[in-house]
Amino acid sequence: MKLSTWFYSLISFLVVAGLCYAAAFLSVRIVEETSKDQVRRIWIDNDVSWAEVEADGLQLFVFGDAPDEGERFRAITLAGKIVDAARIIDQMNVVRLERKDQADISLELLKRDNKVSIYGVLPKDDDKTVFEQNLRTELGDDVQLRSLLENVDQPAPKDWSSLLRLAVFSLEQLRYAKISLTEQDMHIDGMVADHVQKQSLIRTITSKASKDIALSFELTVPRPVIAPFTFRAVREEGRTRISACSMESETEIVALREKTAALDIKIDVPCQLGLGAPDADWLKAIFHSLDALDELTAGTVTLLDRDIKLQTDAEIEEDRFAAITADLERQVPALYALESYRPNPITASVDGKDDEFVVTKSPEGLVQLRGLIRSAANKEILNSLASARFGSEQLYISLEEKSGLPSSWDTKSMTAVEVLSLLKNGVVRVNRDVIDISGITDETSTQSNVTSLLAQKLSEEDIYQIDLAYVAPRQITVTKLDGVACDTQIKERMEKGNIKFESGSDRVDGDGLKRLDEIAKILKTCGDVSFEIAGHTDSQGREEMNKNLSQSRANAVLRELQRRRVSTARFVAKGYGETMPIADNQTAEGREFNRRIEFRLIGENETRSSGSAVSEAGLANE
Repeated sequence: MKLSTWFYSLISFLVVAGLCYAAAFLSVRIVEETSKDQVRRIWIDNDVSWAEVEADGLQLFVFGDAPDEGERFRAITLAGKIVDAARIIDQMNVVRLERKDQADISLELLKRDNKVSIYGVLPKDDDKTVFEQNLRTELGDDVQLRSLLENVDQPAPKDWSSLLRLAVFSLEQLRYAKISLTEQDMHIDGMVADHVQKQSLIRTITSKASKDIALSFELTVPRPVIAPFTFRAVREEGRTRISACSMESETEIVALREKTAALDIKIDVPCQLGLGAPDADWLKAIFHSLDALDELTAGTVTLLDRDIKLQTDAEIEEDRFAAITADLERQVPALYALESYRPNPITASVDGKDDEFVVTKSPEGLVQLRGLIRSAANKEILNSLASARFGSEQLYISLEEKSGLPSSWDTKSMTAVEVLSLLKNGVVRVNRDVIDISGITDETSTQSNVTSLLAQKLSEEDIYQIDLAYVAPRQITVTKLDGVACDTQIKERMEKGNIKFESGSDRVDGDGLKRLDEIAKILKTCGDVSFEIAGHTDSQGREEMNKNLSQSRANAVLRELQRRRVSTARFVAKGYGETMPIADNQTAEGREFNRRIEFRLIGENETRSSGSAVSEAGLANE
């Protein structure tokens, strides 16, 4: 008998594990196929017939023979409009480099990470070699430059030098870019992380351009993978509003606006564009759901991928709600699952007061948890969860145990804390009948994220109300630090811990990467300053080997700063090997002091140095 029970338990576990694996595998396949289809579609729409794409998990491999560098870059840029550029693995080849035989002065600069290609026609007085060397100096020594330039027997146009400087500056700001120059025009085609960076970059470049330069921009933001795809509409007092929305294309958003205009529906938040729609019937399922909601006086409809949840209040007749639900179930696409819920009339607690759990977050970041909980264990869990989300210093807890609360109270109270962590500030109230959420957010995706979280955490009987206001983040003008102030802050940081490397290698170790994160934050607040990144070793080993290792480590630090989007055009990496010890190389402790990285301010304050005072905690091990 015991063996039989054990055997059936094992079989059940294996079946569940198999189902979970199958679901995960199917989800990955859906994302892969969706991404591939979307990339192929945008290529076809833009006459890119030579490229092909394959997927492996979340990575997309793009390959094919590009006719020239411009076409290759265009194909990658188009793919970047569909998926995050970090997911694209470029395996394209260039059949030939197109030479410019025209007499018109023009230039194109292409950039992907640290790979830069330039081709075009320069004025007769522009030395190609000097221009290439200046470009290397501005973009950093590790730039991989490929050039195809020629001169034409024409003088430089007006403001040509200013236009070139602006182009190089713009190229430095972008990780992926194509910049096209003619005599007094510049077009910038590139990829940015988000809309805030896009607007900031446009303002910065425009402010540096002279009034005679015609600027144009085509900066794209890659679309994220949204999981799950979310839509929520709320109907109150005969009026409907959309509080969460995920769409895969602008075309779908236009169609939704036409539908909402016909039904007199208000859209509270912008739809979030991204990949991951469950299928081609997503918009059709939304339209049928809105039609059903329009027949109710009050209620909500929520779609999470292929799950539809229709709720109404207790006022509607049960037979009428059943008929509306039956009609919706017949109309929605076959793969969509519909759940409907009509609650019982709201009742008060035994003592005449509503039982309540409330969590609030002030604009200053102070968080309060107060109200009723079921047990001391629940209080400990809530304390740990809130401390993890907000920090114990910001937290005030005033909770009271009470028996007789529903068994779902623990889940609701923890969900309330999770929801509040997504808001800039607000209030989440939990009582026996409803979870009421109100507050402010500065991210357009918060409505969808809150809706998705609630739908996943709560049961179908639970009712929640969401009233969030979107306030665009304030644009803060940051005063840049001058060279001396920047140098001082880096020196203070380096005194607390130097940049460490794996033994005998130029690979920065885990602690060293954390130091570089901190230094990068400082450098991003600095103005146009110049630093030398100096690498040093101890005297063990051959002198030439030590010099090469110190140079490799200095270069590695420079690359890590570039990966953190620090402007390093004015930085120099130099290895000094064992020639500048600061301690006795005859002792193990002294050798550890001598293995170090230093930041030295150069330029007007060339005599100052950063990072030369290395504490014991900052020893860099070789």
